[in-house]
Amino acid sequence: MPRIAMVNYLNSVPFGYGFDGYKGFDVEILLAHPAECARLYQTDHCDIALVPVGALDSVGPYEIVSDYCIGCDGEVRTVCLFSNQPIAECHTIHLDHHSRTSALLCRMVVENFLHLTLRYKQQDLQHFELPENEAVLMIGDKVFDHEHEYAYKIDLGTAWKEWQGLPFTFAVWIAKPHVSADDIAHLNRAIALGMSHIGEIAKADPAHAEYFSKHISYFYSDGKRKALDLFLKMKHDLERSSEIRR
Repeated sequence: MPRIAMVNYLNSVPFGYGFDGYKGFDVEILLAHPAECARLYQTDHCDIALVPVGALDSVGPYEIVSDYCIGCDGEVRTVCLFSNQPIAECHTIHLDHHSRTSALLCRMVVENFLHLTLRYKQQDLQHFELPENEAVLMIGDKVFDHEHEYAYKIDLGTAWKEWQGLPFTFAVWIAKPHVSADDIAHLNRAIALGMSHIGEIAKADPAHAEYFSKHISYFYSDGKRKALDLFLKMKHDLERSSEIRR
């Protein structure tokens, strides 16, 4: 029985719907935040995973095995930089420790698009109050609960699209080399089943219907592949420049 790790966020509900409804593919589903999905894959606790793209170079051998992903083409809604002053007046950004990908994207946008120099701190946001003249990168479902608490917001999907003119890929489906072609085929059929019911999923959750229809983009298109290649190159350059500064 293949073990599958995927995020336990709202954006993965269509995947879960597909796994629940597809017959003939018995799997064990492990739900976790993005960074933990990467760790489960790296430590051989799963065979297939929805892994944040910022972790791809650290998880070991993998193959991207699906034409579906977690992405956006403009506003993503659930990966945002919040503050109570304009970001140019802030001196520190607290980074949600649940996703390295979003933290890297935040740094790229802040440093190379907005041309600002700020300090960064990893932060557990479970019990967090934002100090004055500081900002916080918040990801996932918690954004829905807290976005009204802040005066300023930068949506990183929007910022990336304005900067690069491309959609963005946050996470892709990868598999270990030992996973069979049959299991990969079943995986994609299950995911496709979930994708075919997004309308029903959105109708059952009116509060988030717009999120499914406008903000999350699931097809791993040529534009998202190009964006992933660009992000990985920029990640390498960012890490290399940080290493040189040390």
